[in-house]
Amino acid sequence: MNYSRNEKSREAFVGEIVAEVEEIANRLYEWLDEEMCTLEMMEEEVVGAVRRLGRSLLETVCETRIPRYPASVVPCSCGEKAAYICRRVGRTKTQLDWIQLKRPYYLCTECHQGQYPIDAELGFCAGGISSGLDGLLAYVGTLLPYEEASQLIERVLGVSISASRVRYSSERLGELVAKNEESTITAAWQVEAPQLPTPVECLTPLYISMDGIKVHTREAGWKEQRLGAVYSAEEVTPRTAKEEPVIRANSMSYFTAMGDVEHFGQGLWVEAQRRGLEEAEQVIVIGDGAQWIWRLAQEHFPQAIQILDWYHVTEYVWKAAQAIYGEDNPSGKRWARKQLDDLWEGRTQKVIRHLRTHERLGPVVDAIRYFRNNRQRMRYPEYRAQGFQIGSGTIESGCKHVIAQRFKQAGMRWSMPRLQTVAKLRCRLKSNRWQETLDLRPPPSRVARRKAA
Repeated sequence: MNYSRNEKSREAFVGEIVAEVEEIANRLYEWLDEEMCTLEMMEEEVVGAVRRLGRSLLETVCETRIPRYPASVVPCSCGEKAAYICRRVGRTKTQLDWIQLKRPYYLCTECHQGQYPIDAELGFCAGGISSGLDGLLAYVGTLLPYEEASQLIERVLGVSISASRVRYSSERLGELVAKNEESTITAAWQVEAPQLPTPVECLTPLYISMDGIKVHTREAGWKEQRLGAVYSAEEVTPRTAKEEPVIRANSMSYFTAMGDVEHFGQGLWVEAQRRGLEEAEQVIVIGDGAQWIWRLAQEHFPQAIQILDWYHVTEYVWKAAQAIYGEDNPSGKRWARKQLDDLWEGRTQKVIRHLRTHERLGPVVDAIRYFRNNRQRMRYPEYRAQGFQIGSGTIESGCKHVIAQRFKQAGMRWSMPRLQTVAKLRCRLKSNRWQETLDLRPPPSRVARRKAA
């Protein structure tokens, strides 16, 4: 039924819905008479009734957009006119399960191509699924293994969806993200007239951190997936006067890539530009001692203050202490705390001189090399005085909840293309850019179109 906007059509629309509610309510009441019901049984029955009502309501609302009196002809893509033939029923699966609509069908006598004009207007894909369900499948498939995602959808919505369909929705959307990122990076790095992304905000200070995590691939075994984070941070007031202030990260966004380090650096630079790199009064890069991190920092963020992650520093000190004094030795613990106090107060050279007295030990040699190579990134009193974050916990946490949580579950081995598409999709999700990501999708269409006979 098609409703023009007037009081009579309003009454008809409301009346149709009320009639459906009454019918479902009567069925529910009759069921109560027949059953000895527990709360669980009643809950299940009511949820089923709500789903049935939802499907009916969705069909009724969609029908308000279908013309009561179809046009006799409509334009055809071949340039000719397509003539009205009849109304045909089409079904599509939605978040409320299958709905069906009876739509006007047109056929062009020149190219013999049939069409349903209302399908394009509604985004109705006969034989397929709705955009709303497609987006939900991609969302859940980004969070969970596909089989688990399929089971969750059926449990919560009562809609049967295969694991392969969840995978298709997730990977197709991830491919769109990858293409969008690639075009943005290419445009930003072209030699002539580079097109930089429009900043969405201006963070000061702007923090940039990067790290890598190994994931198991089918093609090359364990490969490093690099992850970069762009974020801001603020000081959290301690609960007691004895506690040190905590600098907590917020507003994180992520970029990930596998393989070429230079491409990863370009992509992370583009993400930093989107977050206001050029306008930021202070830019800070935090990382561990990996050489590729500081090479990219120098190349892409030369204006940044470079900070060596404090927690990696402490690991080197404790390993040196165990090498010198043995494990769980009280003297070793006291020695380590003394070196950490000196490093905390910026006396890096003093610690290096002290370590040289034990230079025959491997972990001590490693610590000396680590502190020498990163001495200019260890000005911790200066960083603390300015309220800077000095730990890379943000990116390490990101490696766990963006990458490891989805891709390093027991027995998982990923093909590299699929790993990249879903990893990029998870970055978008964890960066609070989900709706923007869904907007990359083209209008829904049937996988295959068949010419009318």
